[in-house]
Amino acid sequence: MRGLSLKRIGDATGRVAQRFPLTMLAAMAAGAAAVALVDREDSASLRNLLLAAQLGIPLLLAAALVAERGAAWRWPRWSGLVLQAAATVLLVGYGLSLPRVMDQAHWLRFVHLNVGLHLLVVVAPFLRRGQGDGLWAFSLALALRFLTAAFFSLVLFAGLSVALLALDKLLGMDIDGDLYARLFILVAFVFNTAYLLGGVPTDLDVPPTVADQPRVVRIFAQFILAPLVAVYLVILLIYLVKVVTTAVWPSGWIGYLVSSVAAAGLLSLLLLAPQFTRPQVRWVWRYARLFHGLMVPAVVMLALAVQQRVGQYGVTEARYVLLVLTGWLAVVVVAHLLRPRPWVRAIPTSLCVLAFVTAVGPWSSFAVSRQAQLGRLAAMLADTGRVTDGVFTPADEPVSSEQAGQISAQLDYLFGHFGAGALGRRAEPELQRRLAAVDQGRTARARPEVGDLARAAAGYLAVDYRHGQRYAPADFHAFQSRQNRAGGPALAVAQYRYLIPSFQAQADTLAYELADDARLMLAVDWTDDEVHLALADGARLTLPLAGMKAALVAYEDAGGGTLAPDSLMELTGEGPDLRARLLVTNLQWADGNEVPATENLLAGTLLIGW
Repeated sequence: MRGLSLKRIGDATGRVAQRFPLTMLAAMAAGAAAVALVDREDSASLRNLLLAAQLGIPLLLAAALVAERGAAWRWPRWSGLVLQAAATVLLVGYGLSLPRVMDQAHWLRFVHLNVGLHLLVVVAPFLRRGQGDGLWAFSLALALRFLTAAFFSLVLFAGLSVALLALDKLLGMDIDGDLYARLFILVAFVFNTAYLLGGVPTDLDVPPTVADQPRVVRIFAQFILAPLVAVYLVILLIYLVKVVTTAVWPSGWIGYLVSSVAAAGLLSLLLLAPQFTRPQVRWVWRYARLFHGLMVPAVVMLALAVQQRVGQYGVTEARYVLLVLTGWLAVVVVAHLLRPRPWVRAIPTSLCVLAFVTAVGPWSSFAVSRQAQLGRLAAMLADTGRVTDGVFTPADEPVSSEQAGQISAQLDYLFGHFGAGALGRRAEPELQRRLAAVDQGRTARARPEVGDLARAAAGYLAVDYRHGQRYAPADFHAFQSRQNRAGGPALAVAQYRYLIPSFQAQADTLAYELADDARLMLAVDWTDDEVHLALADGARLTLPLAGMKAALVAYEDAGGGTLAPDSLMELTGEGPDLRARLLVTNLQWADGNEVPATENLLAGTLLIGW
């Protein structure tokens, strides 16, 4: 079997090692670090090595491809070595710059860089003017090779895992469960990368032709992606009619649908790019014009939805990226309306630039969102007299429950995304000292909760910290039993026949099969604030919720917070046929219409008898 000869495998491995040595070293370093992390999860140095080495796979591959193109670009021979050495230095610098504790902003920046570097692999060899004709064939070859490598890797991992399982179960060998994780890591980083690199084309100046387009790719784009795009566009048109007729602002969820239809539509057009060279294939041109024409109202709705969310809650990393992508999509749609033929090089190149622009610098999503949210916090604190010359200071002025919840939400967001230094120069030296004290002694795994930092800041500013109220409107309430029934007193059940633990009721009706063919129905009427209990034989009992809700709100307004004593979280009732005792662990509701009905929740334990 010539295809399985060890000589061919060895030759292919040697060619990969000779052509992309630094890329394979990065893959092996990432694999080794990930394997070591299985046993040392709290090692910040191993984690940083893994992240830097993983980014090194696409970066060093892009550098190697550009170095190969240097001859065609008439670069000196040593320029390729300098480029790859510079890429290596960048990776080392990135790894050393990573902190011991990774906040959410660092992880999101890693994702941005990963996306940008993978796109760089595609566009870097074709950045010179007049040398972009081969990008389509090169990208398609890489995509198909990636899918093949992923499939082979999964099959290899599954086969070796079954072999290990057989050694464990049949031969009695004690196989450590972590061995499966290590095996997956090595297959993913070493085998998968080596196989992928073995299929990187060597001739990069192949213009796209219909003859070179695989039949399966054309079928996928023409008969799967294009119909899906048509379905998405119909849904968007129906939703547009609904928005116009009801005068209701577009939902924030529309971003997912518009992003999906844009990605699917642009991908289908890019895959069909060779068809645009055939004048007789007119449907492709009509499809391109129709798609971009119908995307115009979709982009407008997306912009309105994003603007509404930003106006309500300010700029966050996700909303900033969505804003940037909305602007990019608007430019792409208008450009393609003027010239329907897909811009094979411009689309990935512009996305690559945006990925890097939103990852680093003062214009990055992290810098912009941090300043925006700090501005919102400053405005909230200024309303309570806690800002002096732009610096956050404590004050004796009272803070309402609503204001405390909003300030707590801002602190939660800032410390959760940007760590103990999130407030920067806005914090007084004493506040900075307190936050640093909370932050001391952290490890990569054992770190204080975000609430610890937010609680310390709120305490210094003389604000009652309200955890868990992020982005909640003023009329939203959420309470939890202080003991949460864990370790609480034993329940007296002598007067009751059944105990139903851990029920959760929202807008639906719960049904429970009891003994003696009895059936209990439980429903919450959130309009009238009543809990309805009913048996199939007609027995009924109603427990009022209004009194409990009023008592909980009064408790919160008095400074008690949202962790309520059990005495406020209990309902009892008795009728001619039923008696019940409701021990509430969680209760949340909205007084207005700003929160969906699905956010209403009543959870706890029910005792019932008759």
